[in-house]
Amino acid sequence: MRSAFIGALCLLLPCAAQDRGASPENLVTEPGFHVARARASQDAYEIYDAVNQARSAIKAGDAAAATHDVARALTAAKRLDQNGHGQGSVPIYIELTEQYAIGGVGAQPRLSSEADRLRVGATDQAVTPISASLQSGSMSLNMTGVLAKLQAADAALSDRENGPADAALAGVQNAFTIQNTAAEMPLLRARQNLNLAAEQARQGAWQVAQTTLETAARQLREFAASPEGRSGDAARLSDEINGGAKALSDRHDGAEAQIEDWWEHAARLGEK
Repeated sequence: MRSAFIGALCLLLPCAAQDRGASPENLVTEPGFHVARARASQDAYEIYDAVNQARSAIKAGDAAAATHDVARALTAAKRLDQNGHGQGSVPIYIELTEQYAIGGVGAQPRLSSEADRLRVGATDQAVTPISASLQSGSMSLNMTGVLAKLQAADAALSDRENGPADAALAGVQNAFTIQNTAAEMPLLRARQNLNLAAEQARQGAWQVAQTTLETAARQLREFAASPEGRSGDAARLSDEINGGAKALSDRHDGAEAQIEDWWEHAARLGEK
C-alpha cells in the first residue's frame, strides 16, 4: 500500500540535520557509498530535506533561506536528471542519511545512544529519529515533473510570489511516497547494519564490524525465510556475508568495498 507525502510530513520525519543528539564536531559522516544507487538515493533525500526546509522558511517569511534551499533541491534534481533519473521512481535508502557520533571513553551502552551504537555494534532496532519514523515503510521519490516544479518555485521566489512558490514545493512533496513494507523489515535492518559495519570498518573497529556483519547476515536469513524473500538470493547473500565476517579479523584489505557491494546487493533484493 502506497501513500503520498503531504506538506506537513517534515514533522513526522525530521530532517537529517535536526535532532541528532551530538555536536557537529563529534559526528562521523555516513560511509559515503559510491555506487550509483546510493548517490541517487542521497540526491533524492537532499530534495526531500531542502523542500521541507524551504517551505518552513516561506512560512516564517524568510525568503532568502527559502531561495537557498530551493537552489539546493534544484542542484540535486539536476544531478538526478543528468544521471538518467529524470523520470520514474528513485528509492531512498534511509540508512544512508544516518550519522554516528563518537562517544567518550568508558561511556555505558544505551540503546538510545548513537554514540554507543558506533562503538558497541549492531542493533536490531533503529535508534535515530528518522529511522524510527519508518518502522514499517520505505521511501521513494517519483521524479516525473519534479525538476519543473522546483524551477517554478525558484522563479516564483525570484518574483517575490511566495504563494505560488509554496504551491509548487507542495507538489514536489506529493511526489514522495511511503510504501508499507512491514514484512521486509529484516531486509531494512540488514541494510542498516551493513551501513553501520562500513562506518565501523572506516574507524578500524574490526571486531565490532564483525559482530555487526554477523547480525546483518542473520537478518538476511530471516528475510530469506519470508514469502517476500524466498524468490531472491537473500540466503546466498547471508552466507556470503557471514563467511566474510568470520574472515574479517584476519583480512582487512578491501573490506569497505566488499561491504559496499553487499549493501548494494541487499538494496537490489528489495526491488524484486
